[in-house]
Parts: sequence; C-alpha cells; structure tokens
Amino acid sequence: MEFVVKQVKKEDFYKEYERLNSLHHFPTLNIDLLPEYAFVCFRDEIPIYCVWFWFTNSKLAVMSFVLSNKGVNYKKRLGGMKYLFIKVIEYAKKKKQKAIFFPNSNKEVSNILIELGFVEGDKGFGQYFYNIK
Repeated sequence: MEFVVKQVKKEDFYKEYERLNSLHHFPTLNIDLLPEYAFVCFRDEIPIYCVWFWFTNSKLAVMSFVLSNKGVNYKKRLGGMKYLFIKVIEYAKKKKQKAIFFPNSNKEVSNILIELGFVEGDKGFGQYFYNIK
C-alpha cells in the first residue's frame, strides 16, 4: 500500500497522540498548546508518523514533535517520514509561508531534513530551516 497524509483535527487525534508519546516515553503536550490539525501519515489506514505544524504571526512556520508508531514494523514505516515532510512542505507553500523552522536532535530525522533541503543552523544545536521558494 501507498502512504497517505491527512490533516486530522487535534480533538480527533489526541488519544492516538497520547498513545504514540507513551510508546516513546515522551510527555504529552496539553491539547491547548497544539495547532488545530496534526499531519498524519497513514499506511493501510494505520497512523505510522505524525507531526505538528504551527503558523506564526509572520511567514515563518514551525514544524515539530514528529512521532512514529513504534507498534508498526519499521519496514512498513520506511519512507513514511520523508513522505510526510514532503506533504507538509507542499502545504506550507500552498499557504504562502516563506520558511519552516524545525527544531530536532534526532539523527535519522536530521538526515531526512537535510535530504529535503533544510539547512542546519549552528552545528550541534538542532535547528533546521527550510526557505520556501
């Protein structure tokens, strides 16, 4: 099956978000801190990755808190994170954003960001920027 990315209302996704956080032993953000929608990558109708995307009061957007579904075999998730990020970048372009900021310290995520054209700020600080053209 192919990957499918959907925007899912935070109220509809929050319980799954809590579950994914628990699989990673991450704390869960209060629902009031989250944007209206999560971007969720599905495979065979099962959520395999999610990421949150905030608009700011400028043309700089923030993409962060990527989570994988550790309950799904890694081979089934392979390529899903990159596909998810591509779809979020396309959405940001459509919404006329000028740049995306992605704070991250995970090497696997960093490699995908670099592959997609993100630029790392000061080395070792986990700040990645994507200029939208």
